[in-house]
Amino acid sequence: MRKGRRVAGLSAAATLWLAAAIGMGIRGGYHLLVPVATCTILLALWIFPRLEHWTDNIAETRAHKVIIPPDSEKMSALNRKFEARALKLFTRHMVKTKDTPICTRTVIGPPKNHHAFVQDILADRDVTEFDY
Repeated sequence: MRKGRRVAGLSAAATLWLAAAIGMGIRGGYHLLVPVATCTILLALWIFPRLEHWTDNIAETRAHKVIIPPDSEKMSALNRKFEARALKLFTRHMVKTKDTPICTRTVIGPPKNHHAFVQDILADRDVTEFDY
């Protein structure tokens, strides 16, 4: 199953398949191999969630929607804020309603950098609306 760009439920599905394989190994008479496989599987199920948590803290993808006054300098300043927080641009989308530009940027970077960017935007008096 997918949650946005991420795959969810993969560990549960793999665990079911491995449990079935261990059962077949027991029934097949592989009494020396089954305990080794079981220990290896349990170790992997213990290590991989920690590894996943570690990789999630390395980079995260978020979409930021910012409404600012129609001024090219304001747009440049917004882009500089992304760069200052080491957020790498993934996609860029721009919509203009009447005289108001709506910038949506999908960026990749560490969660702490996203948080710092949000604080920067919330402190910016020129930003009229912000959504992430």
